[in-house]
Amino acid sequence: MHNKFIQDILLDNPWKITSYIANDISNTKPGYSFVSDPQNHKFYNQKSFLTLVIDSPRLQNEFVIAIAEDGTPLINLGQVRKWLNDYADGLLFLMAAIEVLAGSPSRGTELTCIQLRNTSCQTQGLYNIGRYMAIVVQYSKTSTRNGHDTLIPHVLDAFCQDVIKTVAFVTHPFAEQMS
Repeated sequence: MHNKFIQDILLDNPWKITSYIANDISNTKPGYSFVSDPQNHKFYNQKSFLTLVIDSPRLQNEFVIAIAEDGTPLINLGQVRKWLNDYADGLLFLMAAIEVLAGSPSRGTELTCIQLRNTSCQTQGLYNIGRYMAIVVQYSKTSTRNGHDTLIPHVLDAFCQDVIKTVAFVTHPFAEQMS
């Protein structure tokens, strides 16, 4: 999985976020996430991966068909589709790794619907707490009896943490731009 992530998704650019990531876990406002926390602005740049692609002669040759007169790159949609497919496969592998390595298993449906940002109905499901990352699954079957959802944290191993940080700050913004 490591090689697939580095080669197919990061395009042979070992991108690793090792600095402290701020996360206000008490903030339940819709739209909040550690990704959008103002203290993390140095990590989150929607164009950072696109800039990497355009600035690398090898990647520009693969992903850019031509440069328009105004300097705008014309993207190779076939290559972008291939990258998006590889990205989706990588996320599936990541989900499987989290399922196996992050403590007690949760149902796959609980993992696939984890929110990166708070919504009006649910808080984010991915937290950065100090040096550690955790996925928090919200179990709602007992909500009626208890009056609230049960939160079940799953601490991530070092590899999954590194991948999730890179996905959240670097590759996911690129994937959103390209889809």
